[in-house]
Amino acid sequence: MVEEIVDFFDAYFLVLEEGGVRRSCTLFFTSSRLIVMVPEGINPWIGGVAAIAFVVSFVGLLLRDVTLFLTGFSAVFVAVIFLVLVDANIRNRRRKRVKQFPPDEILKAGKRNLEIPYSDIIKVRHEVVETVETGVSRIFLPTPPSERHTIELETQKGRHAFLIEISELARFIDLMNRFVPEKIEEKKSED
Repeated sequence: MVEEIVDFFDAYFLVLEEGGVRRSCTLFFTSSRLIVMVPEGINPWIGGVAAIAFVVSFVGLLLRDVTLFLTGFSAVFVAVIFLVLVDANIRNRRRKRVKQFPPDEILKAGKRNLEIPYSDIIKVRHEVVETVETGVSRIFLPTPPSERHTIELETQKGRHAFLIEISELARFIDLMNRFVPEKIEEKKSED
């Protein structure tokens, strides 16, 4: 039997090993496993361009040379904006291109991509966390509490957590019920 992709959608992958860092990802549901594709952007070492411009700006500040400082500062600003835009563009292109690959090729498309076989899933936790914005903006404009939907997959090899948009939540729960029935538990907590 040939493995095929049943459905896919975008989410955020919470990297628990890195303190819950959010990474944009695409979840591919196949007939036998869940594939998590984390698109890779440009090489982080290219950020050295911005670091060099920052050093030039700092040297200009130490030498009290306004021209050197402003040149370095504007170069940092332009380099950072340019790198962020190029990185986002590359990630989006890779995400669109990979959606047309077969499942095994999706796994090979990036070093952060991973598979979660349905047979390895022990439990699926759906948690709704209500958050209330705090800080200065809360004083001037009261905001209603917002909900965040976290899906945690407990497997034999570890835990994987995802942030799901509310519009995609029902479809995710339906797919999980289809492939791993009776393993979903609901939990509601407040932040």
